[in-house]
Amino acid sequence: MALFLKTFFRVGSRSCGPSLASLSIGLLCVLSASAVDYQVYVGTYTDGSAEGIYSFEFDDRTGKTGPVRLVARTVNPSFIALHGNGRFLYAVNEVNQFDGQPSGAVSAYKIGENGGLSLINQLATGGAAPCHLVVDGTGENLLVANYNGGNISVSYTHLRAHETVLD
Repeated sequence: MALFLKTFFRVGSRSCGPSLASLSIGLLCVLSASAVDYQVYVGTYTDGSAEGIYSFEFDDRTGKTGPVRLVARTVNPSFIALHGNGRFLYAVNEVNQFDGQPSGAVSAYKIGENGGLSLINQLATGGAAPCHLVVDGTGENLLVANYNGGNISVSYTHLRAHETVLD
């Protein structure tokens, strides 16, 4: 499996309706061996009708898409990133309070065979409203930028046989 990461566009307005364009905050694709079928992951703001992270299939030869489906219920996953091994997806939770702390959060998910997501764990980011994240080239560190907190945080990813745990 080859990986393809691209942010196609980001919608800055939080008052968007439930259309696909308004859900397209960040897109992430996993390229299959056939080189034409993509699994697209879409992060959203959930203060409207959206409920979390969505996914759909995309055929780049025909331009056709499959049905959009909710793959993870979570609050404001406004930016997402894929681990280099293609088995894990990370999402910021762009909030000002998490687990009783003045902080946003980051969530780690395992990508299942059908493209579904299973939550592994969540961590506070140490600053409010995390808005961007990236996995470093080694796959061992996840860097998160906090918009309202005005700071960054680094989490270590412990990769095990079938999961990644953030510390």
